[in-house]
Amino acid sequence: MDVTTDLQDVSISGSGKIIGGRYNKIKISGSGKISGEVEANRLKISGSGKVEGPAVIKELQVSGHCGFDDSLEGESCTVSGSFHSRGNVHMSQLKVSGSFSCSQSVKLVDAQINGYFKADKLEAEEFRLEGSMNISKELNAHVTDVILYGPCRVHEIGGETISIYSHHSRPGLFRALLSLFKSDHSLTANLIEGTQVYLENTRANVVRGGRVTIGPGCRIEQVEYMDALDVSPEAQVGNAIKI
Repeated sequence: MDVTTDLQDVSISGSGKIIGGRYNKIKISGSGKISGEVEANRLKISGSGKVEGPAVIKELQVSGHCGFDDSLEGESCTVSGSFHSRGNVHMSQLKVSGSFSCSQSVKLVDAQINGYFKADKLEAEEFRLEGSMNISKELNAHVTDVILYGPCRVHEIGGETISIYSHHSRPGLFRALLSLFKSDHSLTANLIEGTQVYLENTRANVVRGGRVTIGPGCRIEQVEYMDALDVSPEAQVGNAIKI
């Protein structure tokens, strides 16, 4: 993205609309809409914002709610509240306290989610989540680290290191209070495949990996491992095959 610093700053205080174009900084305080394709070094939303066209935003900061009708590309995105995109999202850094939803694919370098994450498919270097998620197709990440505070559903998980923990494994007052609002604290997947795999409270058809640990609360139909397998007495495994 090549957005120069000599471009103008625009802002909305209260309610208003900004025509798409190339800007330096865009600030929405209240309720605002951006029509058409937009590029900016920074977009800050305090309240509610909607972007109707494709967007290239170097730095996106949301406190409240933000919706994108098309694709979003940039370097960093911080959300305190809720975010939704109907198009693909491609960001280097993503940090969410609240909810993040994308109807298409999401590609990231590093993601830290506290709350809810939803996407059609996800590709990342590191994906860390405390909360719940729903990924229709694949989650592919070099490192996946999830603490379950609600129902998590992913068709397939692949990567180098995959760690799924029950919320009981990570005590804390805030986390304990959050868990009271969710009765289902488990991960459901068709396939989980990684070099090192550690699972708790997971239901899966197939788990495949080099070093595999099946922890408490798991129900796995088949485990395929290369180097080592450790199964908790509080877990259920149908078949275990060394490959």
